[in-house]
Amino acid sequence: MLLATLLLVIFFVLYGIRYYYLKRRLARQRIIGAFVIPGYPFVGNAFQVLKNPSKVFIEWSEKYSRSTYVVYLGQTPVVIVNSRRDIECLWSFHSTSLNSRPTLHTFHKIVSSSQGPTVGTTPAGPSFRKKRKTLSLFLSSKSLTSTYHLYVMDDCSRYTIKSMLLQVADLSSRSLPILDVSLIRHFQCFVLRCAILLTYGVNLDTHGNDKQLADRIIETENHIINFRSFISNYQDYLPIFRVYPFSKFVSNDAQYWRLERDKYIERLQDLFEEQSQADSLPSSESLLAQIRIERSIARRLTSQEARSLCLTMLSAGLDNLGFTLNFAVGQLSCSKNGYKLQDKLYNELLTKSKGDIMRAWLAAASQVDCDFALAIIHEALRNFSVLPLGLPRLTTKPIQFGQIHIPTGTVLLMNVFAANHDSRVCQNPESFQPQRWLDNTGKFHAAKALNHFSFGLGSRKCAGDQLSVKEMYTLLCRLVLVFHIRLPQNLKWLMEPDPFLSNSKPAATSFEPREFRVWLKVRQGDCADELCESILKSL
Repeated sequence: MLLATLLLVIFFVLYGIRYYYLKRRLARQRIIGAFVIPGYPFVGNAFQVLKNPSKVFIEWSEKYSRSTYVVYLGQTPVVIVNSRRDIECLWSFHSTSLNSRPTLHTFHKIVSSSQGPTVGTTPAGPSFRKKRKTLSLFLSSKSLTSTYHLYVMDDCSRYTIKSMLLQVADLSSRSLPILDVSLIRHFQCFVLRCAILLTYGVNLDTHGNDKQLADRIIETENHIINFRSFISNYQDYLPIFRVYPFSKFVSNDAQYWRLERDKYIERLQDLFEEQSQADSLPSSESLLAQIRIERSIARRLTSQEARSLCLTMLSAGLDNLGFTLNFAVGQLSCSKNGYKLQDKLYNELLTKSKGDIMRAWLAAASQVDCDFALAIIHEALRNFSVLPLGLPRLTTKPIQFGQIHIPTGTVLLMNVFAANHDSRVCQNPESFQPQRWLDNTGKFHAAKALNHFSFGLGSRKCAGDQLSVKEMYTLLCRLVLVFHIRLPQNLKWLMEPDPFLSNSKPAATSFEPREFRVWLKVRQGDCADELCESILKSL
């Protein structure tokens, strides 16, 4: 049996090498005029970009003096675009030719086989257009000001701040010398509660009765997002890894997390059904309720497309927003300049509310009009760039880009981190400077909101960008109204501001910083005591 397995492996390796060389010679001819990064036989550049590929691409761009070039992942040529100018040209001016996603073996055929792919990972076609239209309407500017959306923002942020207050009070009651706390789980639970309440109308007690469910969802989605990576999943571009015994390790892992996801999707669906039968208000206003009404009237969406929309709301942003919020708070805590930024934000919030902290608290959930808060959020999105590489795009038409001819069916990757840190556009790109987003009068530049590509660009730009900013705005403002955010008392928990140095999973799709902590001091004065008391009595 062992000998037979060994012979089978040798056969596939030899066959794969032969197949690779034949295809590679053809593939190299496809991207006419493009510079190709030197690689290795059979695997191409795959093993060279295992860790922090965005950083590797930046280094290659500097080494070879090329902002756009081709790498090979196995036999698959991928166009890497690093400079802001090239990205704007390709993603904006050629958006109709660059409007699809590649179908990946692991993510699409294994992980998404039961619930379907999310909207963002769906290839171009009628199904994508229907789902995108429905989602865009639900997340439009008008919808985000609806009574239900405002209720969700208020309820979820209030719950999160209350959980933080209770944690700080618990630490203080035990007379511990160190009161440092990690906030990442609070932020992830906040994003999760918002998503589930908006989608299913179900209000999870993520720090209480539903903690186990919340933890399972967060853990599962954290694993699944990495199956979307076009680089770290070898089986997507090295077919030999789809064959036994190699497939045993990869496929089993993907199938396990798919089954885990199926369990809680079914659980949330059941909770929605229970509340719908009871005519519960949240459920009747949720996305799933609106989809059902739409299907009963026009039957435009299939049941699989409806599941895909719900899954999109649940998974999109769960890690990304949580990590970005965590990064922003870390920046506010780790220096005297961060303290000054907090004070400026706090004072601006009070000024806009005529010194009434209760009024400022309510306004944070219903309005997005504090310029400095927006500046902090967009600077965090730019500086951190939680997805250092954008999701892969697939050309549906040929593109002539300078001397490079990009044929139909070619994969392109946007180096988001490189573009967001392009020194030709952004001075001192490595430093955290929210002021760069303000004009001379202190007003946020609406036009400058596109000066980072953290939500993508062009026809496949994230449909939930406005919701994401609204969620971060509400929680950040309310956090600063209630707490002073200070350096950890134990400096071993100090944040490392460089996303590459702090990245605990260099092969992952998104940056996953190592844990850091902050010291939360409850504010005194300005009626802060009354505000805290009202928060603790709520919910």
